[in-house]
Amino acid sequence: MFSDIQIDAYFKRLNFKGQVCSSLEFLNELQGLHYMYIPYENLDILNGLALSLEAESIYQKIICNHRGGYCFELNGLYFELLTSLGFEVTNHYARFMLNRTELIPARSHRILKIRCNNCFYIVDVGVYSESPRIALELGENIVQYDGFAWYKFEKSADLGWILLQKRKNTEWKRFYSFTEGIYFPSDFKQCSFFYETSSESRFNKNLLAAIRTENGHIAIKDTELTITEKEKTVISTLHKEELSKTLSERFHITFEQITH
Repeated sequence: MFSDIQIDAYFKRLNFKGQVCSSLEFLNELQGLHYMYIPYENLDILNGLALSLEAESIYQKIICNHRGGYCFELNGLYFELLTSLGFEVTNHYARFMLNRTELIPARSHRILKIRCNNCFYIVDVGVYSESPRIALELGENIVQYDGFAWYKFEKSADLGWILLQKRKNTEWKRFYSFTEGIYFPSDFKQCSFFYETSSESRFNKNLLAAIRTENGHIAIKDTELTITEKEKTVISTLHKEELSKTLSERFHITFEQITH
């Protein structure tokens, strides 16, 4: 559990200046701010630095050292915050399906389910690509819009819940699937170690960084910088000498040495 001092520092990192309460509006604001102020990034993995999924270690890295992380870190940190605020939260293991070639990919993504006002919602602050910026009510075929895309859940006999996403002028696409079996923070360590070290992992080969803006999304993949604002997308090449400055100015993080 985070202390009041730690929670205040977390809120400062998110630029949250409102009142803490148990409403859905509060959860939606927190999730949106999380994506805007805490980036998705895999710099430690690229540089061969072992990750810790212990709450205090993640807190030190992301809140105190002003860094980002990937799903196991980001949703682990968010789980600890929400639990410390008194919410009923559980961890779940999702199969990330968007833009994947496998029919049934392995479980590889940490998500959270939270109880609010006698309903259950899925919350997630650990995705590289455009993803829900609000808590999504868990129920069949409830179409929900976050200002950038539409989402809905379907039920599958084999895969459990399937989240679908629809962007403007596109068809519905499978985003990820999950069952409601409950997992604990230690359950994600083995999968995270695989993505840190395996020759099959893309996380230890490709530089990935992403952050949301009020009007869009900024992302880095290796040397490609993509900036999307109000449905206009500009893609440019990012030279190595520009990387540190871009991470600082665009993603609000500082990383001294990038060996990739």
